Amino acid sequence: MKTREDMTDNVLWRDKAVAFSARSRQELWGKHNEDILAWFFLNGFKNRFIKDKLLGWNRRPKERPSEAWGFPEGTGPLFFPPGIVIPFVEEKHLRKLMIFDHSRPGGSPCHVVPGSAGIPMVFGQDTRRTAVVENIVHGLLLHQEFPENLRVVVPDDPTQVSTVSEIILEDGPSEFLYFPDPLNERSSHPSFETRTYERPEELLDMIRSWVS
Repeated sequence: MKTREDMTDNVLWRDKAVAFSARSRQELWGKHNEDILAWFFLNGFKNRFIKDKLLGWNRRPKERPSEAWGFPEGTGPLFFPPGIVIPFVEEKHLRKLMIFDHSRPGGSPCHVVPGSAGIPMVFGQDTRRTAVVENIVHGLLLHQEFPENLRVVVPDDPTQVSTVSEIILEDGPSEFLYFPDPLNERSSHPSFETRTYERPEELLDMIRSWVS
């Protein structure tokens, strides 16, 4: 498994990631995109939000030489599975690139592109209430629906919560709830007050009651 520590050129990785993300947006809004746009619509996403968050689509699996992405020679190719491309931009820099396989009903459908920063993804500025959501697509949906009165944190690794705790506490006291990914079989994390749900609609209803 290639990690960010293996890279020899972080700037090259970022340039390649930005270019890949841009091409994925062209694919999303180009030809033969009816099925993926229908998936976004059926799952509650609005076109304006999709564009604002720079979401894209990797239509077919791809392989790229890892050296071209800033890794040492001999580390093998990088694999990019088909799916929804989710870039995470922090302070105007692309820090993380993920690909969500929307065609898989279960398992672990999110691929983190090697070289991405191992950090939680944080959306929203209101620190009074924080929803820690394992599923990245559900986290994005919450941010779309509650942009002004909810902070959403998607942990990099649900088993490592210390960084998430620091984010929650750094701005002072905050109410927070933890929502395990319903697509994965994980137990509730004992460090957080946990709520479970089976469908995104249930998650939205819980958050709506919480912030109202």
